[in-house]
Amino acid sequence: MAWPIAVKAVSGSILYSVGAFSLLAVSCLSYLLFFWNYVPVAGISREVFLIFGQGNPWAEILIDPFGGLFPNQDYELSADLVVPNSPSNIDIGPNALIISDISPLGNFMIKIDLTAASNETLITISKPAIVTYVSPLIHSIRTLVKSPFYISGMSKETERLSITFISDYAFSGGWSTTPKLARIEVESRQLRVYSLKLHIFAKLSGLRWMMYHHRFISAAIFILIFWAVELLFTTAAWIYIWSKIPSPKAKVELPRRLTREEQELINEEPVDLDSSEVDSLRLSPALGSSSRRRRPTTRLSDSSGSDMSRDR
Repeated sequence: MAWPIAVKAVSGSILYSVGAFSLLAVSCLSYLLFFWNYVPVAGISREVFLIFGQGNPWAEILIDPFGGLFPNQDYELSADLVVPNSPSNIDIGPNALIISDISPLGNFMIKIDLTAASNETLITISKPAIVTYVSPLIHSIRTLVKSPFYISGMSKETERLSITFISDYAFSGGWSTTPKLARIEVESRQLRVYSLKLHIFAKLSGLRWMMYHHRFISAAIFILIFWAVELLFTTAAWIYIWSKIPSPKAKVELPRRLTREEQELINEEPVDLDSSEVDSLRLSPALGSSSRRRRPTTRLSDSSGSDMSRDR
């Protein structure tokens, strides 16, 4: 009947809707995993604390314990060095002499070693740095103008030096070739340092650039693509499996066919029936066709006991 078919359609729609929303959640999770494993961290900054002793100032720093650097990805490695504008930082070298009035411009080297997790040195770079020379007259005028800021502590007599070690450099190979540890050494014992910070920037391009800078748009596009593909295969499997399930059928009781003897008895022999049996005979579907062919003669008994015959 129509009722079992409707039950099957409603139950199928409910199960398909639940499955579709479950696949949407799976698509969101899949995109998050894809983003985590495909898009690198755009920028990593680490504060470096130099160790001063008998040799040159140095420090070792863990770049990223979670593997933020990706292989075959272009990176830029730089450092920001903040030094005071002191006389000792102007004349720097192996034979440094501090002159009271006019000092020569100082130079020094800063070296960095990048090491993999297997303690293998991947790259060693040394770059020169220089403290900007300022004449005594300019220095005096600048100090006089900025003296209120110096006195209040809003400013300091410092200089920020930016050193770029590598640019557009990719660590070729697998994950074993990405650096995990960096060792920085300032090749000058006389240099006074306020702070040192290491920066690693990823030069993103193509799909990685879009996924990083347009996260909501790319997430919507990729989630819809993942969901559409999942729904396509799920729908095909659903139709195939659902077609194999038989529909429930309602049981219909058909009237029993009369035997030949019963048919002859109805057509030929008169039957003594009371009024209730006559009414049931009229309503019987099994005898309807036979009664229409030939109406048997029935004898009805009245209240006085006399027999009355009539043709039905």
